[in-house]
Parts: sequence; structure tokens; C-alpha cells
Amino acid sequence: MIKECIFVDVFTNSPYAGNQLAVFPHAENLNSEQMQRLANEINYSETTFIFNANDQNTDFEIRIFTPKMQVPFAGHPTLGTAFAIAKITDLWLNKKGFLRLKTKVGVIPVDFKDDVVWMKQNKPEFLKQYTIKKRSPIL
Repeated sequence: MIKECIFVDVFTNSPYAGNQLAVFPHAENLNSEQMQRLANEINYSETTFIFNANDQNTDFEIRIFTPKMQVPFAGHPTLGTAFAIAKITDLWLNKKGFLRLKTKVGVIPVDFKDDVVWMKQNKPEFLKQYTIKKRSPIL
């Protein structure tokens, strides 16, 4: 059962501006298909789902979905979800100056300084290189 969905405007102080984000704080009972259907229904560029952490090295686990697929990581959803955890929801009982969010690319550390959220992204991983062949100009 879905308890709530929070709509967050990331990278702004103004409502209805910035990057839209839908956040589901209590996603424990949702499976991947349900999360995908919710993300598709909301139709924002990303929707996040928050889970309790399964290990001591993280505070929460998050999953990020676009309307069409799950993505391993994205910047504004991670920042917006961290803000929702720290400032909007009642999920984070032992608040401190930082948060560790587990994503599909690993743990992302997030720091809070006043109302600003900072994250340290992991180093990029390059998986495959593509080359583009030049075509002859059409005459």
C-alpha cells in the first residue's frame, strides 16, 4: 500500500520551478513493476523510491526510475531525495550533518549545510567506446 508521494522542486527555492521530482518515502512494499508503473503514471523525468538500509554503511537505499526504465544513478533525484529525507519526511530519526544513500552505482555521501545539499559522486566508469564513421557528403 502506498502511504504517500512527495513532489519536490530541485535546484530552486520557488514552488513549480526547478527540476521536478516525485519521491515515495515508504516503498518497502512495492516491487519493480509497481515502481515502474508509478513513475510512468507521474511522468516526471525521474521518480525515486526510498527503502530502509540493509547494512550499517548506508542510511537509506534509493531506486530511481524514469517513465520508461530504472536508472542506476542521476544527480537531481539523489539531491532531491536527500532533501526530502532530511527536511520533509519523518524517516530519518538519527539526523546528523551527512547522509549515505545507496544507489545502483554504490553509496553516495550527501552533506547538509543549512538548506543546501551537497553530494560527492563516485568517479565515472566508462564501459564501452563508440566511434562514428564519417559518411561521404551527399552531392
